[in-house]
Formats: sequence, C-alpha cells, structure tokens
Amino acid sequence: MKNAENTHQLKIGSSLELLLYKVLKKIAKEKDVKIRKVDKDKDAITKDKVREYIIGDVTVEIVDGILIRVNAVETGVRGLEDGIIDVMVNK
Repeated sequence: MKNAENTHQLKIGSSLELLLYKVLKKIAKEKDVKIRKVDKDKDAITKDKVREYIIGDVTVEIVDGILIRVNAVETGVRGLEDGIIDVMVNK
C-alpha cells in the first residue's frame, strides 16, 4: 500500500478512476483522512481487474473500469460521495 498524493503517482487507468480519485481527494480533505491505493491486478475469486482505494475505514473499488463498489456494495458515480460519507459516519 502507498499513500496517493497526486494523479501521476496513482498511474490512473481510466476516466472513471480519475473521477473517483477527485471525489476521494475532496472527502479526504474534508474529513482529514488519507487515501491509500492497494495494488491489485485481478480479484482472485472473480478474475476481474480491480483498482482498490482505502479512505479512512472505507474500501472503494473499481472493477473492470466500469463498476464502483463501496465496502462491497455497488454504487453509481452520482451517489459515490454520499455513499462513502454515509459509511464513514455509520461506522
């Protein structure tokens, strides 16, 4: 794991991942938490390509560049920020 400080260090792979990072960065600044990127190439069970970020106690994943999961629950781009904040508050 490593701390993600900017998009260059992240090696962003898609526009969805860039959008996700912008939302994570905004939340990290507001909540004073760090963003960590977990380098995973493929999920061992499903064989999907997974990009995983951890912000506070919340795990956010992009699966195959098209699907977003917040703590294993699928979500859309529109509800992403609220979904992450809800999980952070309810823990």
